[in-house]
Amino acid sequence: MNNDHLTHLILVYSYAGIFTWFVFFDQLIPLPEEAALLSIGYLAAQVPLNIFFCMLSSVVALLLIDNFYYYLTKRGSRLTERMKKKLGEHTRAKTQAYMNRNSTWTLFGLALLPRIRFFAPMLAAGFNVSWKKFAIVNSAATVLYVLVYTLLGYVFHNRLDKLMHETELLRHIVFIVAVIVIVGVASFVVTKKLMRNGKKV
Repeated sequence: MNNDHLTHLILVYSYAGIFTWFVFFDQLIPLPEEAALLSIGYLAAQVPLNIFFCMLSSVVALLLIDNFYYYLTKRGSRLTERMKKKLGEHTRAKTQAYMNRNSTWTLFGLALLPRIRFFAPMLAAGFNVSWKKFAIVNSAATVLYVLVYTLLGYVFHNRLDKLMHETELLRHIVFIVAVIVIVGVASFVVTKKLMRNGKKV
């Protein structure tokens, strides 16, 4: 599964394909959510898809899976406990300190950070943030998260369309390379920081 499969799902199954991607395939493959959302916005500018319903499908799917991980963590799931360990003791301790100071803004920030966002529901449940607070704050952050990345993909396509309308292939290549570079660099920086923090025990 890669970005081509995401494109296929969207073109064949429309909004249901977007929902299916985030609920199922996004949990199994290494394609970052940010790259997927950029691609969805990009495709929405090309094919007859309503950008609002694309974003709505993404938000609903992401909130569903976030609440699922919150529930698993509250139930003491070994799976989520193993996942949380990937952050490292130092990072978890630092996050807990921020949570103790201001759980609302800390949770909001976690839900917006690339790569870290995946762990936000587990951290919230593990640090005893109530489900009501988690649901409200995480929903607000997720809407903003989806809005920004999807519209970036959408606007990026429109800008390229004006600049290179005669070169269809070049437009696609530039977009794909840009996504890979941006997400790759961001993922590398965040992962390197997490690994470094995980060693500071």
